[in-house]
Amino acid sequence: MNKLGLINTLGKDIAELPEWAQKIWAAHNVPPEGGLSEELHMAQNLANPAATIAPEVILDKNLHILQRRTLASYGQTLLQQLPPPEDFFQHVHRFHDSSFDEVCDLAKEIHRIVAEAIDIGALNSKIDPGNAEKANQDKLRQIKRLALWLDTLRLDGRKITQPLAGIADLRQGSAHTKGSDLKNSLALFNIPPDEQSLQAVCCELIGQVANCIGTVADAIPKPHAGPSTG
Repeated sequence: MNKLGLINTLGKDIAELPEWAQKIWAAHNVPPEGGLSEELHMAQNLANPAATIAPEVILDKNLHILQRRTLASYGQTLLQQLPPPEDFFQHVHRFHDSSFDEVCDLAKEIHRIVAEAIDIGALNSKIDPGNAEKANQDKLRQIKRLALWLDTLRLDGRKITQPLAGIADLRQGSAHTKGSDLKNSLALFNIPPDEQSLQAVCCELIGQVANCIGTVADAIPKPHAGPSTG
């Protein structure tokens, strides 16, 4: 991405993308302005690629780590399922930036893949049975139920799950009339409501959710080793 917020890419790389992705690139193609992006210059001209990882990749990686760790520790995964990579990366990316409506669409996709997939049954029966009765009495939904479990691990569940709460607020813009007041939910990500760079907003949303999932995965107690035999 160059200084004007435009994305530079090589034509041969576009040709290797699936057809649906090529159509998106073609629809948004514009005359070159703003010069070559720094990262592309470093990779292609200086042979020194920037040491950065896309937030989308980090989120996908952390989701799979979370699944493996909960399965190993509790015999059941926290999320009911994960989408295949082609579905995940088609819907979760920082380029929902044509309008704030598209930011809300990104939030809807993240909520679908992450928050809606949290298995409350697994939390109640395997992962955190001690809080099952309270959670059922209070009729806690996925995000608050996850926060309650994190509290039992002596963590700040509300703070950790704050990005998921922000996503839940923003995704309502995909189903209802989008008003300027919805931008106030960006405060949950420490983003000012008048932020003009929507790509930066999308990047921050994905990155903070990725960090949230990473923190949850790191909090999972290691499985107990079975008794040794001699």
